[in-house]
Amino acid sequence: MEITEAEFYETYRPLRDERGDLLLFNPHSETHKPDIERAIEERRLWTYHHGDYNSVYFWSGPHFVNRLDYVICEVPYAVDADIITHDPDHIICEECPWCGAYHEDITESAYDAMGAGSPCGAEECPGETFEEN
Repeated sequence: MEITEAEFYETYRPLRDERGDLLLFNPHSETHKPDIERAIEERRLWTYHHGDYNSVYFWSGPHFVNRLDYVICEVPYAVDADIITHDPDHIICEECPWCGAYHEDITESAYDAMGAGSPCGAEECPGETFEEN
């Protein structure tokens, strides 16, 4: 099941610190392990992931691939739930690896082309170049 990031925050209410910032739980921290284990049992643990096109998302339960940290929510998700969030307002921003120009609100195809070595479109961008010996 897929929900928006706004629905995630409203429905499951992730824990926050005294400043209102999202509390992140490091899976490698001995201090955080008891909280993480309890949250798994109570179905309140979500994995904070790095996604495609510089996006981030939350996925119910413990996961490992592309994991940034864990988040614990006040409200548990349903038994056997498999919920992933998405941000419908996500825009792709990226610095060109070839010339350093910063691009805001680029398309997925432009991001992919730039990553594959094509010039980004900035003046004087060489794209990926190879020197012959």
